[in-house]
Amino acid sequence: MVNYLIRLDDACPQMHLEKWERVECILNKYSIKPIVAVIPDNKDETLFFNYNENFWTSTINRWQKNNWNLALHGYQHLYHPTSKKSIVQFKNKSEFTGDDYQTQKDKILKGIEILNEYSINPKIFIAPGHAFDEITIEVLKNETSIKVVSDGFSFRPYKINGMCWVPQQLWNFRKMPFGTWTFCLHPNTMLEQDFLKMDKWLQNNNSKVISFEQCLSTNLQNKNLNDILFEKMLLIIRKTK
Repeated sequence: MVNYLIRLDDACPQMHLEKWERVECILNKYSIKPIVAVIPDNKDETLFFNYNENFWTSTINRWQKNNWNLALHGYQHLYHPTSKKSIVQFKNKSEFTGDDYQTQKDKILKGIEILNEYSINPKIFIAPGHAFDEITIEVLKNETSIKVVSDGFSFRPYKINGMCWVPQQLWNFRKMPFGTWTFCLHPNTMLEQDFLKMDKWLQNNNSKVISFEQCLSTNLQNKNLNDILFEKMLLIIRKTK
């Protein structure tokens, strides 16, 4: 059996409004309820495309009414160099990895506070650039009500140390033989061929796309050796491409 989730990254007032609206139109066409990574206080100038003064009211409210799941995407989406390895080993820069407990706590709680101001109560944490460490997880566990991380390369969601992990393994639409797979899309930088591919793939596979709630509706098992080996294998494959 195979299921898919769709995650949209880098939602913020400065996002590329036209491209996001096009993605939204395609998802609504097939009744898809994605996970949306919302940046609470975006300061990343690479994400400055437009300014949508109605982002926190009209756009966010529309997504919530449509049962989209809004996740905490860091704090300001700003990276600093770090020599410490993240749990998901992608980059030597991060908004969180390498920072002490208090610094990470301040960023996460400030991010949640901003989202709460706009009636967003995030249940999922998504680190910018997949870069976070064990301290990040401890802050989430001890200081917040967030108990789900969208990241990792397992073939299924699992539990470990009181946290649920929903893997995010793919960035392009493709059919997989088994498991639960999350496609991560960045609407801000999508091209015409990306929209066409998305529409065509969903036309043929929308019945297998599930929501975040459906993903966690089954009894999750604890992380085991199979998950660890699969994650290592998938990460090696990705690094060699």
